[in-house]
Amino acid sequence: MFVAQYPYPVRGGLEKQAHELVKELLKQAVTVRVLSGVVNDESPGAYTVENVPVYRFPWPKTKLQRALFSTWYILAYLYFNRSHFDLVHSHSVSWIGGLVVLVSKLLGKRVVMKLPGIGDSGVPGITKKPLGRLLLSIFLKVDAIAV
Repeated sequence: MFVAQYPYPVRGGLEKQAHELVKELLKQAVTVRVLSGVVNDESPGAYTVENVPVYRFPWPKTKLQRALFSTWYILAYLYFNRSHFDLVHSHSVSWIGGLVVLVSKLLGKRVVMKLPGIGDSGVPGITKKPLGRLLLSIFLKVDAIAV
């Protein structure tokens, strides 16, 4: 599962939804790993929170820095761990979320996309972004959409 900022101390609705979904999947004996950016001063790397395995990659403060640095961590993680997952569930309507979708599809993985529908943070706001229609077309290539 890809969530840009997971889990607590982030308390946004998207993060909480992802966390509750992961906990429920684990109860049903589904193996789940979460890929997420560092949200505070903790170090990148693997750890467990509430029995959820999480791999955190650096999450710089600016979008440009994230595009330059976080992208490589995400690509490397997905590529080197490709034999450990069958499906990717992305909870991000950002360009990094689009990258996760593209790389996952190139690796032959099925992708579920959680598309929020609220204002500029959701589907209505995607097309307002530079190249937003291209980003939306990437999201529409997924195997399933949850809203």
